[in-house]
Amino acid sequence: MTNLFRAYCARMFRHKFFIGGTILAFIITYYFTANGVTIHHFGMYETDFDYTLSVSLGIPAFFALFTPFFLGIEYSDGTIRNKIAAGNTRTEIYAASLLTMTAALAVMTVAWLAGGLMGANTLPDAGFIVISTVKLFLYNLANLAFLVMLSMSFTNQRASIVIQFSLFQIGFMIALALQGFMTVAEGTSFQVLRFLLNLFPLGQWLMSSLIGEGELMMSTVTMMCFSVFILIAVTALGLNILQKKDIK
Repeated sequence: MTNLFRAYCARMFRHKFFIGGTILAFIITYYFTANGVTIHHFGMYETDFDYTLSVSLGIPAFFALFTPFFLGIEYSDGTIRNKIAAGNTRTEIYAASLLTMTAALAVMTVAWLAGGLMGANTLPDAGFIVISTVKLFLYNLANLAFLVMLSMSFTNQRASIVIQFSLFQIGFMIALALQGFMTVAEGTSFQVLRFLLNLFPLGQWLMSSLIGEGELMMSTVTMMCFSVFILIAVTALGLNILQKKDIK
């Protein structure tokens, strides 16, 4: 699997789409962090890092396009079939794919954080920045596991790209809708909606953004556990799907 991972990474770190996206992540985060207050001052604003957290929505948006684009070529050019013929197991291929995308997420997270720290005039304490970044990485990783599962399940690359980016947009709207419903919900209904909102990766983003209602957020440990659970469950499901898939 090590050789597969190296080969994937070598291709990814030369990929113009990824390089361009990483550079844009830094530039966009820097700009909105430095100019967020002048663009729009939200009532929940405390430090410029709040704008850094809000603009991080660009990370799952990017991977909703890049993941199926990068991994979809495995089917379109017959690479995955050749790897299996060469003796690589489906588990190794899936693991290498997920680890490669995890490395890509780590690099983009660093670019995002660098842009935020360099663009901010006011910052919270270091502990808050570290915890927020770890939480962001985990819920994006949970989301990424879902994207990898879909990318390894669909043989049509174009369809996979359209479906995954559409699901990102739908997910964003669902997160907003859940928050909206909670303004009129009470009792058990409120607790169920709160659970779903904090379980959902884009819901976790919303809770940390300037348009989210912070009092709806569950504890950091709980949200991190949700992300780890989704990562494990979705990865297991994706592996099972790939094992049963007829690859021609």
